[in-house]
Amino acid sequence: MIASQNIDSDKPFWFVLSKIEHRLNRFETFISKDYWEYFENEVKEGTRELYLEYLREMQIGDQIGMYENSSENRDEFKQNHKIEIKLTSISYLVIKAIGEITQPCQDNKTIRVKWERVNDNRRWYRFKQNGPIWRVTPKTKKYWGKNLIEFTFNGKDQDLNRLYSEVKSKSNIEHSSNKHTSEQTGGSEVGMNIDTVDRCTQLNTILYGPPGTGKTYSTARRCVEICDGSKKLDDTKIADRFRELRHEGRVEFVTFHESYGYEDFVEGLRPDPDAGSSGTLRLIPIPGILQRIAERACSCEADLAHVLVIDEINRANISKVLGELVTLLEEDKRKGQPNEVAVTLPYSGKKFTLPANLHVLGTMNTADRSIALLDTALRRRFHFEEIPPDPKLLKDIDDIDLPNVLRKINERLEWLVDRDHVVGHAWLMGARTKEQVDQIMRGKIIPLIAEYFHEDWNKVRAVLGGGGGFVDQKEIKAPPGEEGTAEKRYRWTIKKEFSSDAYGELINGGNDSGQDSE
Repeated sequence: MIASQNIDSDKPFWFVLSKIEHRLNRFETFISKDYWEYFENEVKEGTRELYLEYLREMQIGDQIGMYENSSENRDEFKQNHKIEIKLTSISYLVIKAIGEITQPCQDNKTIRVKWERVNDNRRWYRFKQNGPIWRVTPKTKKYWGKNLIEFTFNGKDQDLNRLYSEVKSKSNIEHSSNKHTSEQTGGSEVGMNIDTVDRCTQLNTILYGPPGTGKTYSTARRCVEICDGSKKLDDTKIADRFRELRHEGRVEFVTFHESYGYEDFVEGLRPDPDAGSSGTLRLIPIPGILQRIAERACSCEADLAHVLVIDEINRANISKVLGELVTLLEEDKRKGQPNEVAVTLPYSGKKFTLPANLHVLGTMNTADRSIALLDTALRRRFHFEEIPPDPKLLKDIDDIDLPNVLRKINERLEWLVDRDHVVGHAWLMGARTKEQVDQIMRGKIIPLIAEYFHEDWNKVRAVLGGGGGFVDQKEIKAPPGEEGTAEKRYRWTIKKEFSSDAYGELINGGNDSGQDSE
């Protein structure tokens, strides 16, 4: 085992991924050739410069670990830790190799590393990083940075006892009384649902992704999880419980749009309805949706969670809508927290602060506006959670390999545009027959693809497999006097009936093999 540097210094330790999401796993290549490479095109544009800064900061002698993200199922976790959990799986990272940087980056992508393979497959729960580079110091995530460094480079166990007790004290998640062995947890008798705690204790979250991935639908389940803890309900009961929470005033739902403003969200002047009979117009301050739910949350017990759902949060001018309240979003500036901040509202003159039991849950369509374009002050106050297309949720319908149809469409869209402009699985989830699939393709998916390319139908056809199974083209005759002077032009139309081999052509068209890309 490589000896650790001074663990109490501010010198960074580096952690890098062997693969990004479903990309090629390059672990064996990196290990055998003693290097690691940053692939800029595998990360979102708004984060590329950050990772380049990390790459340039790496120095000779810095210690580095290479890892993969994974998960284990409920039964495996129970067997390993003697803890009952409610989720079907739990995320973790596993360290695959450790090493020392022998040559810093000179080409904005490559560092040389003397790697040492790690074979004990130990798992680090709860905290993980999906970006290609993770900069960790002993101060990262309070004491967890130091624990992770010692876990990776000195073989020290993760402090599970401290993890469980810390999360238990901060959440209303249900805990079991299964007793751990002293070797695992030092005799603690608490258990927890790690994944649910992670996401449900975040006060400010934005679910983001391309159209049709079920972001708005996901908010109902998330609201129930936040308000009721780790209670697992099926989809029909989720909808009922969500309606109950709205009726109880614990959940509010609003959709942002271009005209939405501070006066709607926080507080604004409106005509006094009681003054109408006197013939005079009098304006009075009326609380907006944020102020109303904040006041309800303050009047309840501190551990009774409330949720404000903001659908399409990026369609409004968020900085203008929030105004000075952007500061209050931070967790440590909420009511009763160490750095509590109160502001004076402009119309009523009331002191206002956000309670610690109010969650703000937003959804964001990345095809409308990339995360990179959001105000920096806003970005750092929210936890961003991607909801990507998931072809595995689809099933074959008649003779259509629907998962592979969506996968091929999105691979081509990502290549031609970017990963923000792809097609979600949710639109196809309700289809049960070929006719229904055809209707969704004709009325939703193909028009969306055409919108992505600004009516460049040659690219639309490329996405659909290159053939004419879905669209027709008809040459438009040039007007008198223009014959032979201009390039040919076509009228494109979506077919009323798709050809019998349209979906097979989509999967196998061009140079694609038609095989599952994962």
